[in-house]
Amino acid sequence: MDFTDVTGFEAAVTDCWSRKPRMLVLDLTAITFIDSTGIGALVQTYRDAQAANRTMIIRPSPPVLRVLGVAGLLQALPLDPPAPALPTQQQP
Repeated sequence: MDFTDVTGFEAAVTDCWSRKPRMLVLDLTAITFIDSTGIGALVQTYRDAQAANRTMIIRPSPPVLRVLGVAGLLQALPLDPPAPALPTQQQP
């Protein structure tokens, strides 16, 4: 999902939210590529869900999960299955 796909993604999400569901599940298991524009769309969708007091779950593919990890978003976004807990750094 890149800048050429985001407009369609946002339109689909807007259509889903207009039906007033309590939960939105984003099935990204078939997505093989995501760039910063796609990540921004996911983050904004999550913020919108929180603001509307709705639940959103992201089901990422391995490539999407890898990019979210590099971006530091594994713990910030609602993933299914949940991302593994990051090891804590020990202080000397």
